[in-house]
Amino acid sequence: MVVFSDEDRMANVLLLEDDVAFSEALKSGLAIFGHQVTVVSGAAVALDALREGQFDVVVADIFIRRGDALTSDGGITLAGRLSNIRAMDGSDPRGALPLIVISGAVGGEASSHFFDIVKSLGARKVLAKPFALQDLAQAIAMVLEQGTPKDGPVQYFS
Repeated sequence: MVVFSDEDRMANVLLLEDDVAFSEALKSGLAIFGHQVTVVSGAAVALDALREGQFDVVVADIFIRRGDALTSDGGITLAGRLSNIRAMDGSDPRGALPLIVISGAVGGEASSHFFDIVKSLGARKVLAKPFALQDLAQAIAMVLEQGTPKDGPVQYFS
């Protein structure tokens, strides 16, 4: 179990997740670690929330289900838009937010391909579902400890 010291910063987390039960479980679980979680269900809504709120980290599902279909209105789209923000406006704080991407929608080699895409767009950590809550809490702690990259490439870890 990840244990935070008084010096550790608790995070204000933006969670992009379409599964209501799963998002509520993550929200409740991360609260145990002292984090506050705001849940959204699409990349456009996530960008609006990032524009209006103060967040320390974004956790995003790669794909979002709409009815019976998986859509790209999730982590891939959000990672791409945040990457564009970083490239176009270095002063926009949304571009500097650490991104952790999660997914259980695809398996095998396809998962690896999508994870590589989001890493190339700036995701600092990827987690395949199912994962232990402790793993997500550890990922949040690591990206907060790593801070915002000022110079050079982002250090990835998986």
